[in-house]
Amino acid sequence: MLAPKGKSLFRVTHQLDPLDTLVYTTLVYEAADLIEKNRIDAHQRIACSYRISLTPNGDFFPPDNGWSNFHQRSKELAQSGEYSFVLLADINDFYNQANHHRIENALETASIDEKRAKTIEGFLGSLSAKQSRGLPVGARGSIILAEACLNDVDKHLNNKGLTFTRYVDDFRVFCKTHKDAVMALYYLTDYLNTSHRLSLQMTKTKIISVEKFSTTELRDPDEETSQAKDAKLKKIVDTILSETGYTIDIDDIPDQKKQEAIRSNLADLLKSSLSPSVNYPLAKYVLVHAARLRVRVIAPKVLDSLTALSTILPDAMNYLSAVWPAEPSISNEWGKKLANFLDTSIVGDLPYIRMWTLHTLAKRPNALPFSEMLRLAQHTEYVGLRYAALVAKSYKQVEWVRSYKEIWKNNGPWEQRAILWAGSILPRDERRSWLRAASEDSDLITRSVALLAIQG
Repeated sequence: MLAPKGKSLFRVTHQLDPLDTLVYTTLVYEAADLIEKNRIDAHQRIACSYRISLTPNGDFFPPDNGWSNFHQRSKELAQSGEYSFVLLADINDFYNQANHHRIENALETASIDEKRAKTIEGFLGSLSAKQSRGLPVGARGSIILAEACLNDVDKHLNNKGLTFTRYVDDFRVFCKTHKDAVMALYYLTDYLNTSHRLSLQMTKTKIISVEKFSTTELRDPDEETSQAKDAKLKKIVDTILSETGYTIDIDDIPDQKKQEAIRSNLADLLKSSLSPSVNYPLAKYVLVHAARLRVRVIAPKVLDSLTALSTILPDAMNYLSAVWPAEPSISNEWGKKLANFLDTSIVGDLPYIRMWTLHTLAKRPNALPFSEMLRLAQHTEYVGLRYAALVAKSYKQVEWVRSYKEIWKNNGPWEQRAILWAGSILPRDERRSWLRAASEDSDLITRSVALLAIQG
């Protein structure tokens, strides 16, 4: 599916079949330790992104994905006084252009068995219609294979004596002279082309002064949040001092006041991330943290800014889901705003946008009338019947499910499973009679969904 990227581009995203996801994740999980051991040592802070740390409960990475390390290393180098220029470089469409043969070579270099490396390459080919390029965007396995693929690039630049740090496909090379920066760009461009057949993105690749880098590029949402919060708390301390003559420590401020400062800070950060143009990393940070803290104060701004936030719509929808109001009147107000977004926004007809918005609405039967939800769910052929079925289940529309009992197999696999799952709302004897045949289907996922639906 194509997802918006910036103002005028699209990027390819993938939703793998559940069994493909399981196989893919398992293949890479079993190779992950060797991949990590072959990477440049984490203490050098060259390859900062997604250092692998497997845990018994299935985690691939530590809680921090490496961005803070990337930022801190960049800050240290920029403030060291040793460098005057920074080369900023971004690989063009890296995930969709990553070469499967290069990934296989990277795995073998990491001492992974040749058969396993070829199995992973073949599996990737099956996901990309036998094309020898591309990693599924969004899968954990792809993140690890991407790091394995770029490991030789890190080692090549390091052997050239360059001082740099990398986060996924973003490189920051610190140089003493402009001439050194040009040569660094030459080395990187040449190696990516000759060894990977990859190129750099023209609009994001540039050489700038360290001073300009420090003022325009060296931004970290965590730091800005902490600084803004401290400033608000200090203002409370100063107000108490001026009004009462007493001095208190920040630790003495009531927790309620601290929470108010955090909420206010997130609202300010969201506002600044949207104007004058959208700062997607900052907006994403605000949405993720506001969802985690259940901060509802920014919801009106988010609901009014969905078109601007369409590039990071999953984060916006996950935030709205996290703070969705229980009050029917407010839920209905939010539902109307999402419906209006789909009907009137310039991106409202895009399948990716409708899928994520319907994913949020389908779980909340008090947001919109069923007829309205069904209209939105059946608007485009690309989304199919999947969300119509999920809406019918959520709204307990037995008649809708009955109308598809005889023709559920006329649809694709995702739609079939959704219709069967919606069958769980049928009366017990009726659903058992209908779903018994599906529970013996040749497809494992279909059988599993049918058996679960039978239980009601």
